[in-house]
Amino acid sequence: MAKPPAQQKVAFYLFCFLDATQKIDCLFLPREGTLCENIGLMKYEEVFSVIAAAHYTKPISDENITVIDTNFSDIPVRLYLPKRKSERQRPAVIYIHGGIFVFGSCKMSTSDDLNRWTANKLGAVVVGIDYRLAPQYQFPTALEDCVFASKFFLQDKVLAEYGVDPSRICVMGDSSGGTLAAAVVQLATLFENTGIMKFEDLFFILMRIQNIEPFSDENLTVIDTDFSNIPVRLYLPKRKSERQRPAVIYIHGGAYVTGSFKMRPYDFVNRMTASRLDAVVVAPDYRLAPQYLFPAALEDCIFAIKFFLQDKVLEKYGVDPARICISGDSSGGALVGSVTQLLQDDPEYRNKIKTQAMIYPKLQIIDTWMPSYREYKDGPFLSRKLAIKVSIRYITEDEELPEAILRNEYMPEGSRDLFKFVNWSHFLPEKYKKNHVYREPILGTLNASYPVLLDSRLSPLLVNDSQLQKLPLTYIITSSSGANWKMMDICEFS
Repeated sequence: MAKPPAQQKVAFYLFCFLDATQKIDCLFLPREGTLCENIGLMKYEEVFSVIAAAHYTKPISDENITVIDTNFSDIPVRLYLPKRKSERQRPAVIYIHGGIFVFGSCKMSTSDDLNRWTANKLGAVVVGIDYRLAPQYQFPTALEDCVFASKFFLQDKVLAEYGVDPSRICVMGDSSGGTLAAAVVQLATLFENTGIMKFEDLFFILMRIQNIEPFSDENLTVIDTDFSNIPVRLYLPKRKSERQRPAVIYIHGGAYVTGSFKMRPYDFVNRMTASRLDAVVVAPDYRLAPQYLFPAALEDCIFAIKFFLQDKVLEKYGVDPARICISGDSSGGALVGSVTQLLQDDPEYRNKIKTQAMIYPKLQIIDTWMPSYREYKDGPFLSRKLAIKVSIRYITEDEELPEAILRNEYMPEGSRDLFKFVNWSHFLPEKYKKNHVYREPILGTLNASYPVLLDSRLSPLLVNDSQLQKLPLTYIITSSSGANWKMMDICEFS
């Protein structure tokens, strides 16, 4: 929006003054501070703040959007509410402005224009948060303000007041605002501790905003259907083939608690696979924890894959039964390992899977204190603590087990003979051992018993050698030689 002439002149003159002082600083005062500070006019960051303030706008509504300034938990926010009627609840975007933590506002014309555009284009409720700025308010004040405002907005009664669909909420920001947006999401445990929602529910909301409907193009027919009542998405090449096509079954990741074949990243990968390999791609959706505990996800994958592997179904889709691969990432990679082993033990389906490709899979839960866990326990994106707390919901909602796993003191009595299979001091190349010292896991003293920890359907590496020898051609893909396990988990959501 255009600024009044007086504001434009103030901003213009301040920019000219700042540019001049920068040039003088570079020539004469490289180590003595800025000219603005040295002549006692104002601090350097205050110049930026003045310039930014000259671009502030008032909350002006138009024919499409109602714009209001209000407070969420005493934090100033600007709301953008679409006027046109909607037959269903709207999505929402929480936007956090940038400004290197020292200036900026949701009221600035750049932020205001962007948030108006977002609300209008998406038919979405947009929340612009104003947080307290440095140097007057130092870390973690800005983050706390963003968390408090977001928590207020995510209450069921507030979402209902603004007609927001709780399954379609996005948090975003630019520059330092992007940093704050990432931190707000990572601090999802705060939402659970305050009783608003469990942190995996927040992740589920953030993941679902990436879901897309099936759409076909000039190369592929894409359809959603069911195999044995299990939702699947099929990618069918359109061009004619003189012979039967290969097939790829892809199982998505998400720590067993989130994710779907509908997510944009998975849809992209499956489309690329179908197009480049001229292959039929089958992507099953399995039930998620904690609503459905182990082995629900595995059972769903088994049922869907067995349905697809029937001769009549392969013939229907023109699939060569001698060229079928199964693949998956993260928890999906673990499910691939378990599915393949179980199918190899089933006479009806033995040898029908010719190749398995597991992308950074979790194949064991015996030892969670290997060198990679230590080196990346604090991130940069997914911490060891959060990864364990999320994924263990596939087994139980008991808070005692993840705490014991964090201490590496959880394996049940009688499991010590398994430790030799994960003793990395024997298997890991010297260059990856660095200064780490092997410590054998400690047998746990949990109040509850978890025999599932010894179940090969959860940890595919626990099967005996004879079963491993029966497996088809196997590829295992790691990141940074298996070290950066958390970075790869994040890549699947990006």
